[in-house]
Amino acid sequence: MNRICRELTQIPESSRALSLLLTFSAILMGALFIVRWNADLNFDGEIYIAAARKFGVGMYREGLAIYPMPLFPYLISLIHKIIPNWVLAGRLISYFSMTLTVIPLYLLGKDLFNRRAAFWGCIAFALLPETLLHSNSVMRDPPFFLFAMCAVYFSQKALQSKRLVQLVGSALFAWVSTLFRIEGLIIFPAYFCFLFVLAISKSDQRKDYIRLMATWGGLFACLIAAIYIGMESRGEMINRFDDWALFFRGFRDLSFLENYHRVSAQLQQMQDASVNSIVGQHFAETAMQFMELIYLLGMLHMFSKVILAVNIIPLLWGLFRARYTGRHVFVLLLTCCFLVLTYGFLIWHDLVLARYLFMPAVLLCPWVGFGIDRILVLAQGCSHKEVIVACVLLLVFAAPALKFDKYFTHKDDLKSRAGSWIAKHEGLRNLKIIFSDPGVKFHAGMKMGFCCEENKRLHQDPSDRNFSKIAQEALKKETDVIVIYSRTDRRKDIADFAGYKEIKEFNDKNKFIKISVSVDRLPSLLF
Repeated sequence: MNRICRELTQIPESSRALSLLLTFSAILMGALFIVRWNADLNFDGEIYIAAARKFGVGMYREGLAIYPMPLFPYLISLIHKIIPNWVLAGRLISYFSMTLTVIPLYLLGKDLFNRRAAFWGCIAFALLPETLLHSNSVMRDPPFFLFAMCAVYFSQKALQSKRLVQLVGSALFAWVSTLFRIEGLIIFPAYFCFLFVLAISKSDQRKDYIRLMATWGGLFACLIAAIYIGMESRGEMINRFDDWALFFRGFRDLSFLENYHRVSAQLQQMQDASVNSIVGQHFAETAMQFMELIYLLGMLHMFSKVILAVNIIPLLWGLFRARYTGRHVFVLLLTCCFLVLTYGFLIWHDLVLARYLFMPAVLLCPWVGFGIDRILVLAQGCSHKEVIVACVLLLVFAAPALKFDKYFTHKDDLKSRAGSWIAKHEGLRNLKIIFSDPGVKFHAGMKMGFCCEENKRLHQDPSDRNFSKIAQEALKKETDVIVIYSRTDRRKDIADFAGYKEIKEFNDKNKFIKISVSVDRLPSLLF
């Protein structure tokens, strides 16, 4: 036992630590890749692949009409030329992006702290459920994380070396990251402001920081000019950079508070409807007074799920024990910028997704690793150090496994199974089919139309709980088959469709898909 603990604690110091981390991450994510080989494609992936299909045949304007950020769909179309499977091509980009993100993360942790902290920080990153989920999805987020982390690494490196080549490298990676997610643009003003503060506060290095600030500001100005010229020349917005204009306009005219006021009005209605609304204080009134805090606590609660509760203590311990330089402060400043953006988005749209909080979690992984390292060093002075080290390592590896185990045990292939069944029956596939979910249609191998109003009406109408609107649409257009995808707890709300007979149902734990065929078409079908 003593020997095993000694070996495990020596691995992070090894010169082969980075290669071991890459191998560990590749095997772990690869295992999930195999397990979820036929898993349902995420909705965003359906859009990206639809655009990639257009790019693959040279229909660039049509591809941009489907999705205005062309780089990721274009990469899928390039990979598809080698691997003739659209879903696999998209997932491979995510898989390699998440695996390679280990490299800048390790180098960042090593620069900020030491090899041990970098090693444990990368282990924490690889074991995050969101890391595994991103590595097996068709999403633009994984390449964004890769390029954004490269930008962060080179930017903090430039603070140490004052070399312009590293500054230019950071700007290049930051610019590429914006082509996947426009949030990457925040790196430019954040870094410029930080350099400005350093130029004022550090008089002995002022010339160096002014030189870096001038170069960085020039690169940022060139990027803004390129975006503006591209907008003017094409007469259309590519890469959704106009979302930043909407963002600032919303803050200027306070329109970003519309959802905030709507929720506040609903709480006021709750208070007015209370039996004792005239006297005392009520929950609705308390909630109205602390809405900003409730939003913040809700976001932090989700953030704790993203970074995992088992990493909170090492994170706090690492933040407390670290010796801070300008490089540490910059990474934490950038982390706060991403959190503030997410908080603003939550108030504006009354919505936040776990993946919006993943970038701040990745940026804090070096502190998690440093906290684990400090705990292990502290354990060396205890009388039962072998037991303590074993318990710490067990928590580091086993506790996250309890969270992402569902990804290995639950394949999430309901839409894939139903779509494949439809695709196998040629007679059924040639009929006129209406789908309540585009994912089933995608897995059936049928043409997707993300630009048409029909998809918005049928696929994005949460008020149609019993699918009566789809039934009406089916009768109106003389549709032969209705395919319904819904939650199991809503089964009772769905009535039998007049003139249609159910022929097949697919189920998993919480959802089901029901396929109904017109009674006029049933005699011609053979199953």
